[in-house]
Amino acid sequence: MHLPHHVEGLPGGVGELPVLVPFPREPPPLKLVLLKGEPGRPTVLDHLGVEVASTDEVAAAIGRLTDAGPVTLEENDTECCYALQDKVWVRGPGDEPWEVYTVKADSPQLAKAAESTCCA
Repeated sequence: MHLPHHVEGLPGGVGELPVLVPFPREPPPLKLVLLKGEPGRPTVLDHLGVEVASTDEVAAAIGRLTDAGPVTLEENDTECCYALQDKVWVRGPGDEPWEVYTVKADSPQLAKAAESTCCA
């Protein structure tokens, strides 16, 4: 599970944002990601994510989601959040964005591609 939140800052000089706080529990691990939010704005959930082991598992999720009917957005070889990823996006019942993704390699790029839904 991947839980990115936009926050104004961290107390006591904990460090610079973004911060990845992994909770390595098997299965699955939890990744709490703190992204720099706007000053004076409340902490908000950015999106929800499920990391899978391979591109084949992303493709299987695309098939399941497409068969179920929600509109999906596929992104292959996209770079954001310091990773090269394949993923699919869907909106949940509360209009919250969900991603199913796999990390293919590390990347030096934090910012998303202009057309990406990542960390919107």
